Amino acid sequence: MYKRQTSAWDPFVELGGGYTWFSGDGTPSFNLGAGLSYWVNDNVGITYQTAYKHTFETHGVRHFQHVFGVALKFGGIDTDGDGVYDQFDECPEVAGLEEFGGCPDTDGDGIADRDDACPEAAGSAEMNGCPDTDGDGLTDAQEEVLGTDVNNVDTDGDGLTDGAEFNNGTDPLDPCDPENNNPDCAEGVHIPTGFSPNGIGPDDNNTFQIIIGQNIESFQFQVFNRWGKIMFESSSNGFKWDGKFNGVDLNTGVYPYIMKVTYTDGSDETLSGNITLIR
Repeated sequence: MYKRQTSAWDPFVELGGGYTWFSGDGTPSFNLGAGLSYWVNDNVGITYQTAYKHTFETHGVRHFQHVFGVALKFGGIDTDGDGVYDQFDECPEVAGLEEFGGCPDTDGDGIADRDDACPEAAGSAEMNGCPDTDGDGLTDAQEEVLGTDVNNVDTDGDGLTDGAEFNNGTDPLDPCDPENNNPDCAEGVHIPTGFSPNGIGPDDNNTFQIIIGQNIESFQFQVFNRWGKIMFESSSNGFKWDGKFNGVDLNTGVYPYIMKVTYTDGSDETLSGNITLIR
């Protein structure tokens, strides 16, 4: 039986007819009354009632009658068969649980379906009953719409969770939003003027590499010697040149380059310059 969370005051009025006996004489009467019941639990209550009885015979005595007593309830109607009487059932047509006022919790997440934004999938109260598989602050349904990964808190790998970016108004799929100081976020082409492939110092100094901006569709990079022979070429983003030709170290010197670039907007450009190789 579902127990109410608070005590129940139950006022009532009555209107009707009756028959009153007084000192051996009887007379019909019109009754009008009111009362108040305080239910200690679902079945037992304390009742106070007062009624005015208006008699129609001359020998009748018009009077008030006061009653104070105990009221008992037996049984009740339980339409959905969940053990919670309809009068106390907040969802009388659908079987539910006592702790939810007779309403169901289909996914068993402790949130009644009526308050659950995702009643078919278990979730947390913070997410209004919806699941957040990776704990990034976005529901799985939100991530599906945004295109982010429900199993990765930081889809674009920029150090900010998908939920934080969504709340801040930045793009959780763009590693360059909001920060763009990562080389991968650069625009255009950035070509060093020299390098020293002698095995000394940081690895970045021992290989020649260029930064290809995100607005570059394709490119062809070529390095020549003084006689115009190709010493190195590549069209792969992220390439590294170790200063060798056919596996043999090139001598210290200045090597011209030509780079043909096609941008994402369809425009083309040819860049040229010199690279100083120092040993």
